Amino acid sequence: MKFFGGPRRREKWWGDKTRKKTPRGLFVFTKYITTEAPKLRDIMRPFLVILTAGMMTLIGFMPALNDHLRVAYAATHTVCASGCDYATIILAHNASSDGDTISLSGEAYSVTSTLVMDGKAKKYTGAGSGSTTVNLSMTGAAWSVQTNQGAGTAYQFSGIKFAESGGGTGLFEMYTQSNAFSLTVVDNDIRLGSFGRDVIYASSSVSNSGTLKIIGNTIENTTSASQVIDWDAVNSTSESSLVLSGNTMTRGSELIDVDTNAYFDAVTIENNTVANYNSRAIRLKSGKTFNIISNTFGSSTTTKDGIDITPRSAASINIINNTVTLGDGTSNTGIKLTDADNFQSNISRNTISGPDYGIQVTNQSTDVGQLNINNNLVYDVGESGIKVGSGGVISYTLLNNTVDTVGGSSKIGIDATSGQSTAYYAIMNNIVS
Repeated sequence: MKFFGGPRRREKWWGDKTRKKTPRGLFVFTKYITTEAPKLRDIMRPFLVILTAGMMTLIGFMPALNDHLRVAYAATHTVCASGCDYATIILAHNASSDGDTISLSGEAYSVTSTLVMDGKAKKYTGAGSGSTTVNLSMTGAAWSVQTNQGAGTAYQFSGIKFAESGGGTGLFEMYTQSNAFSLTVVDNDIRLGSFGRDVIYASSSVSNSGTLKIIGNTIENTTSASQVIDWDAVNSTSESSLVLSGNTMTRGSELIDVDTNAYFDAVTIENNTVANYNSRAIRLKSGKTFNIISNTFGSSTTTKDGIDITPRSAASINIINNTVTLGDGTSNTGIKLTDADNFQSNISRNTISGPDYGIQVTNQSTDVGQLNINNNLVYDVGESGIKVGSGGVISYTLLNNTVDTVGGSSKIGIDATSGQSTAYYAIMNNIVS
């Protein structure tokens, strides 16, 4: 009788000399169990496959893993008189590591020497500028970055009143940075003392892109020499962005001064109020995209400018709905646009009083672009309400502007006499008195 799965003829259940010996009791599992030592290649092959796959996975995810680990290990150090991690800012600063946050309660603190942020906490948060006060009395800046920090480093100051009374040079300074970074200064009350200083200063040694957000701050200077932002960084190959919004500045030199070599790809300056400034409200000597909207600027003297822009080539410039008050019209300009090439500019719905020149646009003879100056009100003019020209292939459109020259035969409402023969002019529906 032939059984399914049974031994073939002349073969025993427990094997014979032509088959490998199988221990008694294990004959059922001969397919899976053997008494012979396995070959090395049979062991190593799956191990090597798993090891290779694991290494490739780690290499592929290492950048992301590094970022997550950096965030995961960042700590928050609380500071207050009793019941917090530390009793003073300096103790918390000394104990902090790169990327940490120092959280301040609603009480008063003191900083008497410069806190170098290299490898230390980068963020300082308070309980609100009406509750948290930090008194500053150092000889240098309160916080300083002196060596290059890692890519993506984020600096922050928020919800704090800073009261500076010594001979310090300002709130925050950066001397070296070749990696991209961000700086956020939001909802602070900043009071600077009797010496000229900057709220934010970046030296020419800063050589990479920065994302700056200066929002909702109240800034009061006791001297006319102070600036909110003094940006000398050399960002010639990297792109930076700036948002300057909802700030109030009383006295000082300028709201912002950006040097020729600094590169801001996108600049948004909106809803700021600057009173009694001593030099110019805004000076931007480099940049590509500008949106300067709904600001109020008032000069403390009769010889200072309002908005002064020298853009890079291929810029887009929107200066809209600003109010600029400039005294009695002596050697000053409300809105000045210089050397724009291959550009698109809209200057509209601005109110300018007391300028020597209300709106002045000066181009090189080879410049090309489109300039629209529409629906502006310029009055108490000393020299000319609107002055354009000297550009090459530029289309000038001046529509529905109102200019009050306050009499005098030497005063000009709209001056386009220096234009090139290659330029195009559309000057219509303007009122000059």
